[in-house]
Amino acid sequence: MHEGRVWVESKVNEGSKFIISLPKKTVATENVKSVDLTKSKVEKCSIEFSDIYK
Repeated sequence: MHEGRVWVESKVNEGSKFIISLPKKTVATENVKSVDLTKSKVEKCSIEFSDIYK
């Protein structure tokens, strides 16, 4: 669909890294709909999983 890649790099007793790579595609500005994200009810949440599982 997006022509990207997904893969995992894992090391024993260290953990795993999940990588998602999506290509950057540009579109003509006349086809882009502007959205005001300041009115969005969704807020970013940053969680470090190592903080949860100690």
